Amino acid sequence: MSINYSLYPVPTPRGKESEKRQYWSARVKPSGTKNLKDICKMVSSCTTFNPGEVKGVMDALNQWITIWMSEGYNVNLEGIGILSLALKSENVEDGQGYGLTTCIDGFNFLPSPDLKGAAKKFELKRIKRVQKEMFTSEERKKRIIDYLIKNNSINSSDCMLINNCTKRVALSDLKEMMNAGDLLQIGRGRMLMYIRAYR
Repeated sequence: MSINYSLYPVPTPRGKESEKRQYWSARVKPSGTKNLKDICKMVSSCTTFNPGEVKGVMDALNQWITIWMSEGYNVNLEGIGILSLALKSENVEDGQGYGLTTCIDGFNFLPSPDLKGAAKKFELKRIKRVQKEMFTSEERKKRIIDYLIKNNSINSSDCMLINNCTKRVALSDLKEMMNAGDLLQIGRGRMLMYIRAYR
């Protein structure tokens, strides 16, 4: 079985705007997602453990990974890879000058040499990308209002999803709607959202 992928256009890199060529990015088209139930079933099929026992081991593994990482350890799942914590820092003004706030931003995963070596042998197959439905500017804005009727707020990622558009187009639509008095902007940074402006 092969790994399916498609090509997607990407913006022209800064400094190369004069070039007339189009840049492309390859992205994997996932076959789906395997969950814990699938793992338990497959491990059970090739060992003497039943699915319930495999799930018990997986639950215990999850618990201990959480405990160890909460104590600052990296976790080496030999043959799979190393898990470590990722941090995010932000400069903030606290009234007495600028300070630095730091929080956990998720996990880093460094695959093992065995797993990386196996991945290099996977077969790739390029598939034609299905063109998404395109909406006009007015249709996109109506879809944003329809979304806000059912939800309290919307962000640029939501707009990209419901309108099948790029981030640049989504931000442009939101800005135009805000300038027209249809939306209000709240929050900032990753928490930036838009709500309906009731007039």
